[in-house]
Amino acid sequence: GVAIRTGNTEQTDYSAVLAATRETARTRWASRYSGAISEVNATQTANNHRIGSTFDLFVTKRTFVTVPGINVYRDPFQNIGLRVTPYAAVGYEVVDTADHNLSLSAGPALQYQRFDSELTTGESTESTLAAVFSSLYEWDITSDVEMSAKYDITVPMPEFDEYNHNLVTTLSIDLTGDLDLDLSITWDRLNAPQANSNGSVPQKDDFRMTIGLGWTF
Repeated sequence: GVAIRTGNTEQTDYSAVLAATRETARTRWASRYSGAISEVNATQTANNHRIGSTFDLFVTKRTFVTVPGINVYRDPFQNIGLRVTPYAAVGYEVVDTADHNLSLSAGPALQYQRFDSELTTGESTESTLAAVFSSLYEWDITSDVEMSAKYDITVPMPEFDEYNHNLVTTLSIDLTGDLDLDLSITWDRLNAPQANSNGSVPQKDDFRMTIGLGWTF
């Protein structure tokens, strides 16, 4: 997505979502990137990037293990220079019908963070054990319209209130052949944002809407 405004206000906004999935009878590999960059009057106002990748091995028709999974996130405006979360999980496909699919998974993780600006305590990095929970719901509303909602939450231990989560809902509309129109809404939340060296505390929530094209092959 691209938005450009000129005149009294010079503003540019760029956003992108890229996703790839490969499935076999026993395995599933899925990766996703989303990001946004905004600039107003030559001042950057947003710059966030998220990469997630999982490799699932099905041990039964519905039960699978994620070995491994990883999430990578960067948002200087939330004082996150880099956050890397490798994890393993056990999952189960609760619903698996022609029109509906719901899968849940949970497991242990290690979360490493490098802050974009040194904290008031003088620390610049942080590592902690964590728990991850993921869910994915897919619904074939009609033969030409599909909806999906993916939710991920990471809870550090024992600082449970410092959790972060990511919710992405997407509506896909078939245009022609394998070409889709995708409308996505993303909600990122950092429940306990860390103040930077000057004492300012970032907002907890970020919302983003992306409109783009999807191709399935």
